[in-house]
Amino acid sequence: MSFVAGSTPSCQGAPKNCQLLVDLDELHRQRCEEAGIVDVDAIVNAMAVGLVIEVWRNSPVEDMHAGRRGLDDAAMFAESTALYGRVVLALQEDLALALVDFERHLLDRKRPWAGTECKTLREIGYGRLGVYTQCHSA
Repeated sequence: MSFVAGSTPSCQGAPKNCQLLVDLDELHRQRCEEAGIVDVDAIVNAMAVGLVIEVWRNSPVEDMHAGRRGLDDAAMFAESTALYGRVVLALQEDLALALVDFERHLLDRKRPWAGTECKTLREIGYGRLGVYTQCHSA
């Protein structure tokens, strides 16, 4: 895992984005050291939790959750947990592609969300889907 070992990930086709990831990687490494998180698995877990919170929970999904037709707390927990597992797997592959893969997964309108009796983003995001898509595609 290049983000843990300190080597630079491959930057094929998107050098600007890749450099951003490298810079964030160094900042993340410093913050983990300050917090005493030095084990590789602990670093991956911390990154996964942070991504789920920042990229998914702190997005229009909160408005969907609070809405009349929104997900209940149990469904939010179930989807958060499922996304966490997805991010852990992505981070163990290739950091340069992990965020892109996670974004594709989040924006998949046909993917059933955990804890929702197989509802999809198209059903859950009714009335807010455009904002959700724009937020993640910008």
